[in-house]
Amino acid sequence: DCLVSLALWRDFDCFDRLIRVERLTMHQSIGFGLSLLLGALLMSSVRSGTVTLQVFSGSEDPQWAITKAQEGELERLLEQPKVFRKHGSYRVMGYRGFLVTLGQEGREKEVWVHDAPQVEDWLLDTRPVSEDGIDSVPSQVLEHVRAEIKTRILEDTQGVCSETGQTCGVGAETGEMLDPCCSGSRCFCESPSVCMCKSLFEEEKVSQSPRPIPYLKRNIKRERFEKDVCDETPIRGPDSIPDFDPATDDNGCFKKRCGYNNCYNYGNDIVTNTFAQPGEGTGAKWKVNTCEDVTRAAESDGLMSIPLSLTQGNDMPPPPKKGHLVALFIWPGTNFHWARQDSNGLWSHKPGGTPVSNTDNTGKVIKDASQAELSPWSKFCGYFSTTPSEVKIE
Repeated sequence: DCLVSLALWRDFDCFDRLIRVERLTMHQSIGFGLSLLLGALLMSSVRSGTVTLQVFSGSEDPQWAITKAQEGELERLLEQPKVFRKHGSYRVMGYRGFLVTLGQEGREKEVWVHDAPQVEDWLLDTRPVSEDGIDSVPSQVLEHVRAEIKTRILEDTQGVCSETGQTCGVGAETGEMLDPCCSGSRCFCESPSVCMCKSLFEEEKVSQSPRPIPYLKRNIKRERFEKDVCDETPIRGPDSIPDFDPATDDNGCFKKRCGYNNCYNYGNDIVTNTFAQPGEGTGAKWKVNTCEDVTRAAESDGLMSIPLSLTQGNDMPPPPKKGHLVALFIWPGTNFHWARQDSNGLWSHKPGGTPVSNTDNTGKVIKDASQAELSPWSKFCGYFSTTPSEVKIE
């Protein structure tokens, strides 16, 4: 404990207490003190920041520590020119980047790394792997993240036709064009000799959710926010269909306490600041990520599933007379996700501890939950009705 106190808080009083308690001789005291101080300095030199892999929705994201040396390398990588892509991703579900907390307690800064694939690849490799080969990130999650990063890296390298060996856009003027070398994507040219394949996104974007900034650095004070209405939980929305307005929904607490409420909180329109889990509030928490088990747990909390036979095929059911509609999705064997229908007839959702969105992975507003592109949550489980005043979630 004394060693930790020295390293973290420079508590040299603990050294004095040890000497008095153990009644050490002068030579013993000097030797012990030097050893203790050396250990403290070593601990301080490797004291680390925190990396959060933003990938889940229902559960908390994988998180691990990095050393001070790795912090320095990260900052060096981020300062390199052209580290960020010109065209960011519209993905709101699945892999969304890394949130890195750096610096000493009280003077932390958050760095969000997104659309910088080379840096993202480096950050992924800092995750811990045990001596017996057990990875801290589940294999299916790792496969998804690596595929996303690889796609971004390939999009930002010069596109070469496999048949002709010709680079996309050779001899073209600056700008974008469709090019067979890019397999249906656009070829972006900075100059006639510098061209690269880019993803072809849909032109029609009717989103109220702005595209994320690829690299955000800000000072933070974690767990030190002033006590306000958002701490008086649970905060329940009305039993009518909610409006899509994150700034005022539940007193704006889905924004103010963004990192503490997930898709299940938002879907039910209830702020708990606990990253609520289906079944937790009624002692019947989900055990496996399947439609059947998460449905069981949600029904225990008071949600009512709507049989697909009543939805007239792929059509959405009508809004309930009391409460509102929600929809359940599953990333098979990995994670769950919920979305809700708002008063405008469209759907919105909150991917984990990230901001509320009304778009899917293509950047389109969600008109029909069953048709939304929310991969890797590829399994649409069905619709439910929920009434905020009646369901119990924790």
